[in-house]
Amino acid sequence: MKIRSDLGALLCIALAAPAATLAQDITPVSVTASSTFYTYAGQHLIDDSGLSGGLHDSDYRHMWMADTNDVTPWLVFDLGRTCSLTGARIWQYNYYNRAPRGVNGLSILLSNDGSSWTPATTATLAAASPPNPEAAQDVALTGTARYVRFEVTSNHGDPEYTGLSE
Repeated sequence: MKIRSDLGALLCIALAAPAATLAQDITPVSVTASSTFYTYAGQHLIDDSGLSGGLHDSDYRHMWMADTNDVTPWLVFDLGRTCSLTGARIWQYNYYNRAPRGVNGLSILLSNDGSSWTPATTATLAAASPPNPEAAQDVALTGTARYVRFEVTSNHGDPEYTGLSE
């Protein structure tokens, strides 16, 4: 997952932005998940594992998945400092025949202190088409925050698991 920031927020950690764009990608410095299944760690959402040329592979070792029966998990991303935000780039869970585990409904909240949250937007993400490499889905987002919280409201139909790729 990458957060988009306007050029006015140059104090933020900026990665992978072409010079001609008006926004820069911010890679969060850490992520905390409500739960994690086995080795499908939240860290995979911010470590670029499985990403190549802007596409995410279908290797489960490069994805995060919530523990059994946590189908509406939450994630908190720490950006490392307060940033002016313009969007989020999200890669869907993309493991072979497990597309129903991908996030469908999502609420995004923002915070400067990690405890007091302000709703920023809601989004509906398209299901992945595994095993094809997946492009990011862009979600418009406006606000200033150090912390970004994803609250999953639904997945694409799996009764036990929910996950994302990056």
